[in-house]
Amino acid sequence: MPSPDAAAAVMLVEDDPILRETMAMALDVTGWPVFPAADGRTALALLRAHPEVAVMVSDIGLPDIDGLNLLQQATALRQDETLALAVVMITGQSGLAPARAAMRGGAVEFLAKPFRLDEFINAARHAMSLAMSRRGEAARRARQRGGAAAAGGP
Repeated sequence: MPSPDAAAAVMLVEDDPILRETMAMALDVTGWPVFPAADGRTALALLRAHPEVAVMVSDIGLPDIDGLNLLQQATALRQDETLALAVVMITGQSGLAPARAAMRGGAVEFLAKPFRLDEFINAARHAMSLAMSRRGEAARRARQRGGAAAAGGP
């Protein structure tokens, strides 16, 4: 039986092709479609083209757009809660500064490289749960507004 978030997808933004492929293969257990991107520009184009992307996992160190800047742009693209996006940031940078910046920017999870694949899967599942909850709540509110308008309410 498919999961309730079967229509949702994950985007992986990682410039290291081996790590990107490893993470995509690890996500096979979830059944979610995965859209890989090697850079921020590709990621933004995929977000525009695929509203089903509910989770973005992004490296901070990307070749074209800083991952924190990508986080900001992606969040701005998905202001409509019916298209809510939860973001998991990853980095090989040391120290707490990258984690703090990612969380301040709106990321729901942060992983420092190297990370275990079970940690990655758990972070993606948590992010998906949050995104789908936000999408479901937004859809419920929209139905209520539609019902109120049809009944002559405000």
